[in-house]
Amino acid sequence: MKDFHSGSIQTKASAKILILGGISEAKKLAQQLHSSGFSLIYSIQGGVRKLKADYDVAAGGFSQYSDTDSPKDSSLSGLINFIRKNQITLLVDATHPYADTISNTALETSKRLNIPYLQYTRPPWNKDELTTAPLFLKVQELSSYEQILSVTQEFNRLFWAIGYNSISNLTHKLPSHQRWIFRTAKETSAEDLKNLDQVATGIDTIKQIGPFSVEHEIDLFQQKQIDALICKNSGGNFNEAKLKAASALDIPVFLLKRPNKIAANCQYSSIETLFNAIIARI
Repeated sequence: MKDFHSGSIQTKASAKILILGGISEAKKLAQQLHSSGFSLIYSIQGGVRKLKADYDVAAGGFSQYSDTDSPKDSSLSGLINFIRKNQITLLVDATHPYADTISNTALETSKRLNIPYLQYTRPPWNKDELTTAPLFLKVQELSSYEQILSVTQEFNRLFWAIGYNSISNLTHKLPSHQRWIFRTAKETSAEDLKNLDQVATGIDTIKQIGPFSVEHEIDLFQQKQIDALICKNSGGNFNEAKLKAASALDIPVFLLKRPNKIAANCQYSSIETLFNAIIARI
């Protein structure tokens, strides 16, 4: 057995794990731990679909548990309250590579409460692999959307696979000659559509929930006459459908570089290695 923190010896029965999820590997880890007899809570934002699981699931973010009136501090306050109430002894961050805000909040929470923090980081796509066989993609990776916009002026119909929150902050920068098409898994409300001002700004919104086949993506790109694909370097299987479709149609790809997640020496790039690290702590 190993100490979780000073003065406390943990066993499998007394340990309770909070997994911050949102990607497929996080669900795999949760299932592995549950099957191995560990008590856990799996947390997701919950804006797209409800997760059916044999273990406890918390959805909707942590601001709902906050006792502060400050929106800036609500997530931190809520996570601290949630961990205390549920007697969490280990915090595992397996969020999306671009979810840097919740990762920073989780790390700060672990420091304040003196509980271990472990982070899974999905390996990014390797540009060399994307630009060679079998995909032979034309790829540029840039540090900001502003940089991406500066090198995509020659294109007319851009497909943004980046999520609603990101695109909604960019609409005022749309060049007059371009039309932007973006896909969201969330239901767009009347207020969303008003904010986007779709007709005036030249933006098409497609509501679809994946996974998508290569054939589906090719049909969509052809139907919308896409001539540039913009997406995040989410990592995982680089043969995913939208990249294969871009390869088949010779559409250039513009990747947004990842934010730097602060994880010190608690970062893992393999779910199996992370699982073993959790086991070793108990």
